[in-house]
Amino acid sequence: MTSFLEFMLKRTAFANAMMGVLIFGGLFGAMTIRQELYPALEERKVELAIDLPGASPEEINKSILTVVENAVRGLDGIKRVDSEASENTGQVTMTLLDNADPQQTLNDIKSAVDRIETFPQDAEKPVITIPSRVEKALSIVVYGDQPLIWLRKTAEILRDDLRTSVGLRKVELAFPRDQEVSIEIPEKILRQYGFTLEELADKIRQSTPDLPGGTLYTEESDIVLRTSGRREWADAFRDVVVAETPAGIPLRLSDIAVLNDGFGKSPIECWFNGLPAILIDVFAVGSETPISVEAAVRGYLDSVAEKKFSGVEIVIFENQAAAYRSRMALLVENAVIGLVLVLITLGLFLTPHLAFWVMVGIPTSLLGGLLFLPLFGGSLNMISFFALIVTIGVVVDDAIMIGEAIYVQRTKGLGPLAAAVQGLKEMGGPVLLATTTTIIAFTPMFFVPGEMGGVFWQIPAVVIAVLLVSLFESLFILGAHIAAEHPDRPWLKVLARPQQKVNETLTSFIHHRFRPFIQAGLRRPLTLLVTAVSFLFITVGAMTGGLLNFAFTPTIDSDTVIAQAALPYGAPRQKSIAVAQKLVDSANTVLGEHNMSSPGIFSLIGTRLEEGEVEVETLAGSHYISVLMALPPEAERTLSGREFAAAWQKTFGSPGELEALNFTGETTVAGGEPIMLEVFHPDPDVAQAAALSLGERMRLLAGLTSVDDGVRTGKPELTIQLKDSGLHMGLTAEEVAKQVRHRYHGAEAFRFVRDGNEIKVMVRLSEEGRSRESALADVQLKSPAGALIPLTEVADITQTRSFTSLARRDGKRIYPVTADIAFGIDDDDVEDALEDAIVPLVLADFSGVSVHFGGEEEENDEALASLGYGFLIVLGVMYLLLVFHYNSYLQPVLILATIPFGLIGAVWGHILMGCDLSIVSVIGILAMAGVVVNDSLVLVTTCNQYQKNGMPLHQAIVDAACNRFRPILLTSLTTFFGLVPLLLETSEQAQFLIPAAVSISFGLVFGTMITLVLLPGLLQVFLKN
Repeated sequence: MTSFLEFMLKRTAFANAMMGVLIFGGLFGAMTIRQELYPALEERKVELAIDLPGASPEEINKSILTVVENAVRGLDGIKRVDSEASENTGQVTMTLLDNADPQQTLNDIKSAVDRIETFPQDAEKPVITIPSRVEKALSIVVYGDQPLIWLRKTAEILRDDLRTSVGLRKVELAFPRDQEVSIEIPEKILRQYGFTLEELADKIRQSTPDLPGGTLYTEESDIVLRTSGRREWADAFRDVVVAETPAGIPLRLSDIAVLNDGFGKSPIECWFNGLPAILIDVFAVGSETPISVEAAVRGYLDSVAEKKFSGVEIVIFENQAAAYRSRMALLVENAVIGLVLVLITLGLFLTPHLAFWVMVGIPTSLLGGLLFLPLFGGSLNMISFFALIVTIGVVVDDAIMIGEAIYVQRTKGLGPLAAAVQGLKEMGGPVLLATTTTIIAFTPMFFVPGEMGGVFWQIPAVVIAVLLVSLFESLFILGAHIAAEHPDRPWLKVLARPQQKVNETLTSFIHHRFRPFIQAGLRRPLTLLVTAVSFLFITVGAMTGGLLNFAFTPTIDSDTVIAQAALPYGAPRQKSIAVAQKLVDSANTVLGEHNMSSPGIFSLIGTRLEEGEVEVETLAGSHYISVLMALPPEAERTLSGREFAAAWQKTFGSPGELEALNFTGETTVAGGEPIMLEVFHPDPDVAQAAALSLGERMRLLAGLTSVDDGVRTGKPELTIQLKDSGLHMGLTAEEVAKQVRHRYHGAEAFRFVRDGNEIKVMVRLSEEGRSRESALADVQLKSPAGALIPLTEVADITQTRSFTSLARRDGKRIYPVTADIAFGIDDDDVEDALEDAIVPLVLADFSGVSVHFGGEEEENDEALASLGYGFLIVLGVMYLLLVFHYNSYLQPVLILATIPFGLIGAVWGHILMGCDLSIVSVIGILAMAGVVVNDSLVLVTTCNQYQKNGMPLHQAIVDAACNRFRPILLTSLTTFFGLVPLLLETSEQAQFLIPAAVSISFGLVFGTMITLVLLPGLLQVFLKN
């Protein structure tokens, strides 16, 4: 072993070369690694979407969704099947098991759906996909006082240019509306000429052939023949002959119909700053980053936009690159300040030569970690960069322990090489074991399920990569540099004077203050133990007694504030537009009152926005209103996102006509609805009544906001059922349904492709004939014999009310009752109140009803269960490693016993700083536990060495505590000062990271005392025999 260490420590050139590889390789990796604001979630889901234009939610549910559910039920890899039916469309979401192969499961689902032969004839082809992991970099808004068809054309040209000329790989129109050629005919014309809409559609299709006609073979060449009557715009259809008048004059479409180029029936409409708008989403794919995408888009717009796109405005919206730059700059600033504080601390405690090489080890380890991070599939984002900040103080632990051991050997008169060899032999094993235990402590985070695990797995990936590089650097690179002979330099003596003064003061403190204190404590070790246990019980009491709130998923102040509202189902479009305008006006009022300006206000009707982003949810309808207001840069804000949302809601008020209203100025890194309770009963009426009762009770519970009972008043629905008389006339239910559908939805003549878009040619009644309920009584059906028969003679018409939407889980109809938890309210208190008080009352009132907790709480429970199980495994593995190292059953128990006592400082730090305990706090506690265990390992190893040399237990404990005081104190101080800038950070964007810094820093303050005071007492009590 000694010869190998001497061989490695003499290879200074190799050490320098390896250090260069790690530093420059890390810099290269930092420039080329994927960059994103937050880790892109790899959702383990398969989604199926299918449209049936003109269908009610009930029809979608019965004819499509239940059929799909039955087809995929029992397939391997599927954990849960959720479906939701709304007007015109349905979606099935299949959540996969953790061990399932997503691509294989996707193929199995596609095969199962392809075997379905009972979909309605007019249903569109199902679209089955795995949700994309690609991150949206920015959105581009094309807006102006122009016809929507013109804005759409401009947006398509811009999209195509960004794809082809600029070379961006994924650019898409957001929620594009289907384009169509609309041919509208009055009812009286149809009756006059005896047409049905289907017959007219057939005539139009026949008049527009575009078919191959074979090949004409000549002596000179072969000539391809083609029959083309292609028409692409409405004007081109005007001369289509559909019949002849009694006088033999051709009857053309222009004589009987109104023709328009436009869009299919869609509830979604968008505005930006009050003008019609089209939204384009630009994504960062592969090596593209938010910053590179933004640069490419801005370069194109600056050079081309003004010349090429006149009459419209084009702006960048929801710019992730700007958010990435500002947040990363914030973290870089904290990291640099923390690094400087760590360097100053090292310089005060270590000799200049040793301090310099320990300092060099910090960037070497950090950059080396970045070099290997892509091997884990990681990226550079707020989460991974925060992990780097956490490791700033931790990575110096190995170097300090090794450097301190070598320094002690030098003070004994050994030469540089001999001191390095002896120091590595003494502390190499404990440092290797300490690093291994820290790595093991972080491994459970790799296996956290759900979205939470999809985000936070990068923390252990970064920590492990950096720790492994740090271990290599400490054992070989640092050792080689310290072992090398260095000539005395006069200026180093000047730098050494402050260090010598600090060292003298610390040495005096250890010998004249700490040694007597620890000796006195060891005379009464049980007093130390009882005192520590008492503090632990007081801390647990503070946690359970309400002094500390628990919010599993931390919230982040958002750069955008969203207002979402819902009118009663079926509310007219103009009423929704009026609500949207009132929301915009109230937002502008708040901006004016607080001297703020917004980069833009995006409003739309027809769908709900996903949290913080312009993305469509499954639910659609003109009664949904959403307004997204971009906040100015943080330095220019006088209100945070959360504060603006509250002021906006107060200004807007609570109009009684709205069924739902929610204002959000914060977001989360992962998670679903904060509170979701799924109500089920075999009888939908009972389930609906129970959901209404549950929602009403939840609105009375303090701490809950935006309660939504999931019950919506549906549109009036007219049900048509064929009479026996109709059957006798040769009519079938299918034929009646088809003729009524064509009358109100329209008959499709054919489809063609124009500029890359699929265009439908639709023939339908004029607006007047489709908008009157009384017109249904005037409907004339065409019998197989060609006679016109009033609908009321052959069918019964009854009025009911349809559902707004239908949600199902694993084949069961459910009502999801959702709510948000107010800021500063303990999640556990709210959930306990629901479980213990509110839900039991609902179950008592409605026999047979079941209520299941879903949403964010379900994910949180799974994550906590996974972490708890993983932590038990970690403790077991750590114990076995320590047993192997010490060949003792008891000493590992004493070392691990310091972990819960380190929790004391973390908890009281949260209380002092006013932070909620969260999953981010747990991450910090893991890091803190690693450092506390490392310090304990070093102290116990030193104590064992002293005993091995013949020293009595009591004296060995005292000397070990005194001799290890300096390195243990220094490791704690470097970690603490590395995080001080983050602790004092006031930026709203960094607040969700502060709980981890609190756990580590305050935990180490108490953990250091535990290691230096309580652990000696434990050794004295349990090892004296």
